[in-house]
Amino acid sequence: MILAVLLFFFPLSAEEGSAEKESRIQEIKEKIAEEKETQEEKSEEKEEEKEKEKEKDKHKKKSKDRDDSDSDFFYWMFRSLYDGFFDFLTNVRYTDYPYARGSDFKFCASINRDPSLTKIAFLHSSVEASYLGKDIGDNYGVTAKVYGNFFSLHLNYFYQRIFSSEESLTLHSINGGISFALHSFMLTPFLGAFYIETLEGAQFSLGANLQIFLPANFIMDLYTLNSSYGSLNFNNFSASLNYAFSRINIGFGYNYNHYGKPVFSGPLVKISFWL
Repeated sequence: MILAVLLFFFPLSAEEGSAEKESRIQEIKEKIAEEKETQEEKSEEKEEEKEKEKEKDKHKKKSKDRDDSDSDFFYWMFRSLYDGFFDFLTNVRYTDYPYARGSDFKFCASINRDPSLTKIAFLHSSVEASYLGKDIGDNYGVTAKVYGNFFSLHLNYFYQRIFSSEESLTLHSINGGISFALHSFMLTPFLGAFYIETLEGAQFSLGANLQIFLPANFIMDLYTLNSSYGSLNFNNFSASLNYAFSRINIGFGYNYNHYGKPVFSGPLVKISFWL
């Protein structure tokens, strides 16, 4: 089961980068510059294709006829799904923080299972420091994550800076999603926007976060964030085991980053807070 979870979170598109004489940070920037030129050429071709499609669309007509019974059926089907989904979104409740004293639940629960829980929102922030290997010089990483929930609605911000003594690379991402919360775990798929330094604009991103609330105040945290620009893929994956001291957690784990082609990976130390 653990292997299946890791395969789910680990970016399938990642490839191992070979050692280069130049730094991996510089290699990423060069790959992005090359891809920009390719994308500019493709954009010109797409404009020509769009003009051709517009001409074709002028000769197409669509008509839809629906009787009252069909309309009623789809209305009630949509209404039933909406009501059920709304209940799912608003039923979840949280303890003050994971493993809070006086609670039978580790962190999250359905209100139907424990009406005494009244907290409907939380905020979680973390900072990770990683050693990411050596090419010309040593490479390090600092990753900050801030995410919060209102009922089951989720929003998170991701910041990462990879640096050596001579150069650096910065990444940002903002994502929203929905959390599926049970007594011992919380799974949150999300999507949003991803920006990496030297890109002109943000790209589409998707990912997921799985927190497993283990016995003895331990929390397993798996996180992945993925995006692409043309033929270049950007994948971040981290796994950490954290111990909860009241609202503060301290953890150790592993950070893997596949950006374009170069790979940065290594151990991490993490501190996080729950509000």
